[in-house]
Amino acid sequence: MKTTFLAALGAVSLIAAPALAEVSGAELSLGYSGLADGGARDLNKMTLGAGLEFALSPAFSVQGDLAKSWYGEAEGSSYGYGLHGVYHLPSGLALGGFAGHEKVAGDGVDFFGLEAGGTFGMVEAEGALTWLDREGVDGFGVTLRGEYALAEQLAVGGKFASVAADTGDAWRLSGTGAYQILPGLRAEGELGLYDGDSMSTETFVGFGLRATFGGDAVSGGGTSFGKRGLSDFLPGL
Repeated sequence: MKTTFLAALGAVSLIAAPALAEVSGAELSLGYSGLADGGARDLNKMTLGAGLEFALSPAFSVQGDLAKSWYGEAEGSSYGYGLHGVYHLPSGLALGGFAGHEKVAGDGVDFFGLEAGGTFGMVEAEGALTWLDREGVDGFGVTLRGEYALAEQLAVGGKFASVAADTGDAWRLSGTGAYQILPGLRAEGELGLYDGDSMSTETFVGFGLRATFGGDAVSGGGTSFGKRGLSDFLPGL
Protein backbone atom coordinates (compact mmCIF):
# COMPACT_ATOMS: atom_id res chain seq x y z
CA MET A 1 0.00 0.00 0.00
CA LYS A 2 2.82 2.39 0.89
CA THR A 3 4.54 1.76 -2.44
CA THR A 4 1.28 2.24 -4.35
CA PHE A 5 0.70 5.54 -2.57
CA LEU A 6 4.21 6.75 -3.40
CA ALA A 7 3.79 5.81 -7.06
CA ALA A 8 0.41 7.56 -7.23
CA LEU A 9 1.91 10.65 -5.60
CA GLY A 10 4.71 10.55 -8.15
CA ALA A 11 2.20 10.40 -11.01
CA VAL A 12 0.59 13.56 -9.70
CA SER A 13 3.99 15.25 -9.56
CA LEU A 14 4.62 14.32 -13.19
CA ILE A 15 1.41 16.05 -14.21
CA ALA A 16 2.59 19.23 -12.49
CA ALA A 17 6.20 18.90 -13.65
CA PRO A 18 5.84 20.61 -17.08
CA ALA A 19 5.25 23.90 -15.29
CA LEU A 20 8.45 23.47 -13.28
CA ALA A 21 10.83 21.68 -15.65
CA GLU A 22 11.51 20.66 -19.22
CA VAL A 23 11.31 17.28 -20.94
CA SER A 24 14.82 15.82 -21.16
CA GLY A 25 13.97 12.42 -22.65
CA ALA A 26 11.10 10.22 -23.80
CA GLU A 27 10.56 6.87 -25.42
CA LEU A 28 7.84 4.64 -26.86
CA SER A 29 8.34 0.90 -27.40
CA LEU A 30 6.50 -2.10 -28.79
CA GLY A 31 7.98 -5.53 -28.15
CA TYR A 32 7.27 -9.27 -28.31
CA SER A 33 8.90 -12.02 -26.25
CA GLY A 34 8.17 -15.71 -25.86
CA LEU A 35 9.60 -19.15 -25.20
CA ALA A 36 10.97 -20.73 -28.39
CA ASP A 37 10.77 -24.46 -27.57
CA GLY A 38 7.99 -26.31 -29.38
CA GLY A 39 5.83 -27.22 -26.38
CA ALA A 40 6.02 -23.76 -24.85
CA ARG A 41 5.51 -21.43 -27.81
CA ASP A 42 2.08 -20.40 -26.54
CA LEU A 43 3.83 -18.67 -23.61
CA ASN A 44 4.37 -15.24 -25.11
CA LYS A 45 3.54 -11.60 -24.54
CA MET A 46 3.25 -8.34 -26.45
CA THR A 47 4.14 -5.18 -24.53
CA LEU A 48 3.51 -1.51 -25.28
CA GLY A 49 5.58 0.82 -23.10
CA ALA A 50 6.19 4.54 -22.70
CA GLY A 51 8.53 6.67 -20.61
CA LEU A 52 8.87 10.40 -20.00
CA GLU A 53 11.63 12.22 -18.10
CA PHE A 54 11.64 15.79 -16.77
CA ALA A 55 14.84 17.64 -15.84
CA LEU A 56 14.30 19.56 -12.61
CA SER A 57 17.88 20.85 -12.73
CA PRO A 58 21.16 19.84 -14.45
CA ALA A 59 21.66 17.23 -11.70
CA PHE A 60 18.13 16.02 -10.87
CA SER A 61 15.32 14.55 -12.96
CA VAL A 62 12.07 12.63 -12.53
CA GLN A 63 11.06 9.77 -14.85
CA GLY A 64 7.66 8.11 -15.22
CA ASP A 65 6.88 4.78 -16.95
CA LEU A 66 3.69 3.13 -18.20
CA ALA A 67 3.32 -0.34 -19.74
CA LYS A 68 0.55 -2.65 -20.94
CA SER A 69 1.10 -6.33 -21.81
CA TRP A 70 -1.07 -8.93 -23.55
CA TYR A 71 -0.39 -12.64 -23.00
CA GLY A 72 -0.75 -15.66 -25.27
CA GLU A 73 -1.62 -18.86 -23.40
CA ALA A 74 -2.78 -16.96 -20.33
CA GLU A 75 -5.30 -15.04 -22.51
CA GLY A 76 -5.06 -12.08 -20.22
CA SER A 77 -3.27 -8.77 -19.83
CA SER A 78 -1.36 -6.76 -17.28
CA TYR A 79 -0.45 -3.15 -16.72
CA GLY A 80 2.12 -1.29 -14.68
CA TYR A 81 3.39 2.16 -13.80
CA GLY A 82 6.46 3.46 -12.03
CA LEU A 83 8.31 6.57 -10.94
CA HIS A 84 12.09 7.16 -10.78
CA GLY A 85 14.02 9.89 -9.03
CA VAL A 86 17.39 10.35 -10.79
CA TYR A 87 20.62 12.09 -9.78
CA HIS A 88 23.09 12.74 -12.61
CA LEU A 89 26.82 12.88 -11.79
CA PRO A 90 29.23 14.87 -13.98
CA SER A 91 31.03 11.63 -14.92
CA GLY A 92 28.01 10.42 -16.90
CA LEU A 93 26.83 8.10 -14.13
CA ALA A 94 23.18 8.28 -13.04
CA LEU A 95 21.92 7.07 -9.64
CA GLY A 96 18.24 6.47 -9.01
CA GLY A 97 15.50 5.13 -6.81
CA PHE A 98 12.15 3.87 -8.08
CA ALA A 99 8.73 2.65 -6.95
CA GLY A 100 5.68 1.39 -8.78
CA HIS A 101 2.76 -0.99 -9.08
CA GLU A 102 1.72 -3.75 -11.50
CA LYS A 103 -1.37 -5.87 -12.01
CA VAL A 104 -0.15 -9.29 -13.21
CA ALA A 105 -2.47 -12.30 -13.69
CA GLY A 106 -5.06 -10.60 -11.49
CA ASP A 107 -2.63 -10.00 -8.61
CA GLY A 108 -1.31 -6.63 -7.50
CA VAL A 109 2.48 -6.32 -7.28
CA ASP A 110 4.15 -3.42 -5.47
CA PHE A 111 7.85 -2.85 -6.16
CA PHE A 112 10.62 -0.43 -5.26
CA GLY A 113 14.39 -0.38 -5.57
CA LEU A 114 17.71 1.25 -6.41
CA GLU A 115 19.41 1.61 -9.78
CA ALA A 116 22.55 2.94 -11.42
CA GLY A 117 23.69 3.35 -14.99
CA GLY A 118 25.47 5.51 -17.48
CA THR A 119 27.30 5.92 -20.74
CA PHE A 120 31.08 5.53 -20.78
CA GLY A 121 32.53 6.08 -24.23
CA MET A 122 30.93 3.50 -26.51
CA VAL A 123 29.59 1.43 -23.63
CA GLU A 124 26.28 1.81 -21.81
CA ALA A 125 25.61 -0.16 -18.61
CA GLU A 126 22.71 -0.35 -16.17
CA GLY A 127 21.87 -2.32 -13.02
CA ALA A 128 19.00 -2.45 -10.55
CA LEU A 129 18.00 -4.06 -7.25
CA THR A 130 14.24 -4.62 -6.94
CA TRP A 131 12.13 -5.56 -3.92
CA LEU A 132 8.70 -7.02 -4.79
CA ASP A 133 5.51 -7.69 -2.83
CA ARG A 134 2.86 -9.76 -4.64
CA GLU A 135 -0.22 -10.05 -2.44
CA GLY A 136 1.95 -10.69 0.63
CA VAL A 137 4.54 -12.86 -1.18
CA ASP A 138 7.95 -11.17 -1.00
CA GLY A 139 10.62 -11.31 -3.67
CA PHE A 140 13.99 -9.77 -4.56
CA GLY A 141 15.41 -9.28 -8.05
CA VAL A 142 18.70 -8.26 -9.66
CA THR A 143 18.91 -6.84 -13.19
CA LEU A 144 22.09 -6.16 -15.21
CA ARG A 145 22.33 -4.85 -18.76
CA GLY A 146 25.21 -3.73 -20.97
CA GLU A 147 25.61 -2.59 -24.56
CA TYR A 148 28.53 -1.72 -26.84
CA ALA A 149 28.19 0.44 -29.98
CA LEU A 150 30.01 -1.35 -32.81
CA ALA A 151 29.11 1.46 -35.19
CA GLU A 152 26.85 4.49 -35.31
CA GLN A 153 23.86 2.32 -36.27
CA LEU A 154 24.74 -1.07 -34.73
CA ALA A 155 25.09 -2.22 -31.11
CA VAL A 156 25.41 -5.55 -29.31
CA GLY A 157 25.08 -6.41 -25.64
CA GLY A 158 23.73 -8.71 -22.98
CA LYS A 159 21.21 -8.92 -20.14
CA PHE A 160 20.95 -10.89 -16.92
CA ALA A 161 18.03 -10.97 -14.49
CA SER A 162 17.36 -13.09 -11.42
CA VAL A 163 14.42 -13.08 -9.02
CA ALA A 164 14.05 -15.01 -5.75
CA ALA A 165 10.64 -15.21 -4.07
CA ASP A 166 8.92 -17.14 -1.32
CA THR A 167 7.25 -19.27 -4.01
CA GLY A 168 10.39 -20.02 -6.08
CA ASP A 169 13.33 -18.63 -8.05
CA ALA A 170 13.91 -17.77 -11.72
CA TRP A 171 16.68 -16.33 -13.90
CA ARG A 172 17.25 -15.27 -17.49
CA LEU A 173 20.44 -14.66 -19.50
CA SER A 174 20.52 -13.31 -23.05
CA GLY A 175 22.45 -11.64 -25.81
CA THR A 176 21.03 -8.55 -27.50
CA GLY A 177 21.43 -6.63 -30.73
CA ALA A 178 20.06 -3.36 -32.07
CA TYR A 179 20.05 -1.58 -35.42
CA GLN A 180 19.19 2.10 -35.88
CA ILE A 181 16.70 2.32 -38.74
CA LEU A 182 16.32 6.10 -38.54
CA PRO A 183 17.58 8.68 -36.04
CA GLY A 184 15.56 8.03 -32.91
CA LEU A 185 14.11 4.72 -34.16
CA ARG A 186 15.74 1.34 -33.78
CA ALA A 187 14.95 -2.35 -34.10
CA GLU A 188 15.99 -4.58 -31.19
CA GLY A 189 16.40 -8.33 -30.81
CA GLU A 190 17.16 -10.72 -27.94
CA LEU A 191 18.00 -14.44 -27.68
CA GLY A 192 18.59 -16.21 -24.39
CA LEU A 193 17.79 -18.80 -21.76
CA TYR A 194 15.13 -18.74 -19.05
CA ASP A 195 14.91 -21.07 -16.05
CA GLY A 196 12.24 -21.27 -13.35
CA ASP A 197 11.65 -23.67 -10.46
CA SER A 198 8.56 -25.18 -12.11
CA MET A 199 10.14 -25.78 -15.55
CA SER A 200 13.34 -26.86 -17.26
CA THR A 201 15.68 -24.33 -18.89
CA GLU A 202 14.00 -22.91 -22.00
CA THR A 203 15.18 -20.81 -24.94
CA PHE A 204 13.38 -17.51 -25.46
CA VAL A 205 13.37 -14.85 -28.16
CA GLY A 206 12.37 -11.21 -28.18
CA PHE A 207 12.18 -8.44 -30.75
CA GLY A 208 10.64 -5.01 -31.10
CA LEU A 209 10.86 -1.35 -32.04
CA ARG A 210 11.82 1.59 -29.85
CA ALA A 211 11.44 5.29 -30.63
CA THR A 212 13.39 7.76 -28.48
CA PHE A 213 13.45 11.51 -28.07
CA GLY A 214 16.20 13.48 -26.31
CA GLY A 215 18.80 11.89 -24.05
CA ASP A 216 22.39 11.09 -25.01
CA ALA A 217 22.77 7.34 -24.39
CA VAL A 218 24.66 4.91 -26.64
CA SER A 219 21.41 2.95 -26.97
CA GLY A 220 19.77 5.83 -28.82
CA GLY A 221 18.79 8.25 -26.08
CA GLY A 222 15.41 8.44 -24.41
CA THR A 223 14.95 8.09 -20.65
CA SER A 224 17.77 7.47 -18.17
CA PHE A 225 16.49 4.03 -17.05
CA GLY A 226 14.34 1.19 -18.31
CA LYS A 227 11.01 0.29 -16.75
CA ARG A 228 10.90 -1.98 -13.71
CA GLY A 229 8.55 -4.61 -12.32
CA LEU A 230 7.89 -8.34 -12.01
CA SER A 231 6.83 -8.81 -15.64
CA ASP A 232 10.28 -7.73 -16.90
CA PHE A 233 11.84 -10.82 -15.25
CA LEU A 234 9.53 -13.22 -17.13
CA PRO A 235 9.82 -13.55 -20.94
CA GLY A 236 6.49 -14.55 -22.47
CA LEU A 237 4.86 -15.14 -19.09
